[in-house]
Amino acid sequence: MRKWYIAHKDLQNARSKRWRETHKERQLELCKIWRANNKERQSELEKRWREENYKQILARSRQYHKEHREERIAYSKRWREEHPEYLAKNRQWKAEHPETRSIYRHNYDARIKGNGGAHTLEELNMLFVSQNYLCYYCNKPFFDNTLNAEYHIDHKIPVSKGGTNNIDNIAISCPSCNLSKYNKTADQFLMVGK
Repeated sequence: MRKWYIAHKDLQNARSKRWRETHKERQLELCKIWRANNKERQSELEKRWREENYKQILARSRQYHKEHREERIAYSKRWREEHPEYLAKNRQWKAEHPETRSIYRHNYDARIKGNGGAHTLEELNMLFVSQNYLCYYCNKPFFDNTLNAEYHIDHKIPVSKGGTNNIDNIAISCPSCNLSKYNKTADQFLMVGK
């Protein structure tokens, strides 16, 4: 029997396809039952498929977003108007967690540019300590008498020039140094100065 199926694979595939087309409701019902009885297996298969087809999924998603831009903007606007409590909660979280928000933003920007890399708040705190709470470029202390810190997270090699967002490419600088540095590398900026 198995030899017959192997020898007539095309015929069997055509029969299966015809059956699925003429019994769509039954096919959907059987799929639903299988998924309900095999949740872990289904989840595993979906995860593997997403991993194997990541680039196609991303391309399709980008294409969809490009083609439906106005619809997405209108939907987002409607959603924000219907859920003001969520926006207030979101604003509050952002105000209470500026460091984490900044890290998320840097990680996101590096991902969008395709440079990769990421760092965490813990790594950033360790970097503060290793820099003795001083600006990487001018050695100005970050804390005044009230212990308020004003600093920027800077990329030694700018993301625009291919730098990653890994902690080894991060320097903590005062705002004036970071803004003066613009898109120079750390070495270029240190040679030229402010």
